[in-house]
Amino acid sequence: MNTAIKEHALEQRYLSKRESPLVKLENLQVTFHTFAGPVPAVRGVSLVVQPGEVVGLVGESGCGKSVTLQSLMGLLPADRATVSVDSLTVAGENCTKYKESQWRVLRGTTVAMVFQDPMTALNPILSIGRQLKEAIRLGAKRHNTVVANEDAVALELLQKVGIADAARRLTQYPHELSGGMRQRVVIAMALAGRPTLLLADEPTTALDVTTEAQILLLLQDLVKTEHMGLLIISHNLRVIAQLCDRMAVMYAGQVVETGTVADLLGNPKHPYLQGLLRSLPTKETTTLQAIGGQPPDMFSLPTGCAFHPRCNQAMRICAREIPSLTDGVRCWLQAEKKAVNV
Repeated sequence: MNTAIKEHALEQRYLSKRESPLVKLENLQVTFHTFAGPVPAVRGVSLVVQPGEVVGLVGESGCGKSVTLQSLMGLLPADRATVSVDSLTVAGENCTKYKESQWRVLRGTTVAMVFQDPMTALNPILSIGRQLKEAIRLGAKRHNTVVANEDAVALELLQKVGIADAARRLTQYPHELSGGMRQRVVIAMALAGRPTLLLADEPTTALDVTTEAQILLLLQDLVKTEHMGLLIISHNLRVIAQLCDRMAVMYAGQVVETGTVADLLGNPKHPYLQGLLRSLPTKETTTLQAIGGQPPDMFSLPTGCAFHPRCNQAMRICAREIPSLTDGVRCWLQAEKKAVNV
């Protein structure tokens, strides 16, 4: 790491081999209040992210992935959402009952986010250098440190995320950069506060395949070199397979299956994840099988398992009772198999 960034950075918290998780979220419940009625966007989500680990969140649009990430930064509007959680620990700090002023201290320093669309995340009328130095200055203020040379730190951050001709890029504006370079700038801004946890909301959606691969390799390298934790949202299972150590599959606001990427993609147990994998092309077949039906109406969720109206393996109990998350799977079919084996 170069000298200017060393002067700017605090000592990393997780270089020692501690087992304490960066994030421990237990039973998150989020309900939005709308004119049409309450929307239970997240229903009992629990997550753990360890230092140096990449965890992926997968699911259809509207299943609660982004809301879960926003809750980890205290970004949900208090006047429009009711948020309850049994426990929320971020980088060793108990954030369960944090107020906005306390969240403000954590954002950008302990926890930082890479948003989906870098063009809307960046200010179009300010230069890249000005925006990056503002992030550096804010991070230093929250860490109670002083940055001697903001220009040097900004330059080194752009070089760190792989931007060529970084000095010239600092003088340019967002519209003068490609989509891939804008995303790298957003990542550099997220790193400016030296976070221990990085949240990424569909960071490669608008990028071509080649640029996507470069951004994924960059994120993977940053997790290793900075010993951060990364929680990433993606609808692309190929991205999850390439980048993540563990993953959680969400449906209708709930985690329906969780475990290592190898286990879930190699031996999926929940019918929803099985359906997702059947909808992807493979070397053996290009015939895709869509999941029948439609995602549930969050204003009027079905009783029992939310997936049962679309499930070709549904049983009577599936329409009556919500299954618990047992051995990483929320499914009555798996509970029945376990009971038979016992």
